[in-house]
Amino acid sequence: MGYPWLKLTSMGILRGTLSQSKDITQLVWIKLLCLMSETKFRNGRFEYAPGKPYSLEFIAVSCGVHQEILEGCLCEYEEDINPDTGDSRVRTEKDGTIVIVNWEIYQKQRGETKGTQPGGVTVTPPSKPPKYGHMVGGREDKRKLPDRDSYPQPEDIKT
Repeated sequence: MGYPWLKLTSMGILRGTLSQSKDITQLVWIKLLCLMSETKFRNGRFEYAPGKPYSLEFIAVSCGVHQEILEGCLCEYEEDINPDTGDSRVRTEKDGTIVIVNWEIYQKQRGETKGTQPGGVTVTPPSKPPKYGHMVGGREDKRKLPDRDSYPQPEDIKT
């Protein structure tokens, strides 16, 4: 039911406010985004039906963490306020539904709208999505990666 892709900005992950968090907090965030991409509605709300939220236990198991870790991460995401909008990363509604704030803005599908990149350049998405592997050359890419054994080993690196 989900999509094989997820829009994720490298700058947000590498230099955003979450980059200052613990590794587990970053990992759970990425897994929450992936889980949302797999949900039936793909609308930022962790619900299996309208008004029927997924349990914290279900979300935690789906993300591969204990429920207590998920709860701690959710607290951190709720305290991470965007200074431009005043919104947090997530919110928990009265019925227990966890919502990824601004999901729909950042996860628009190809062709839904024009987007503006930094510097004011307007980009019109292609009319149909490219084939898988378009960014790395796919099967037609004849380049060979070096064998893993040829990579420098930690003990070979001088500090």
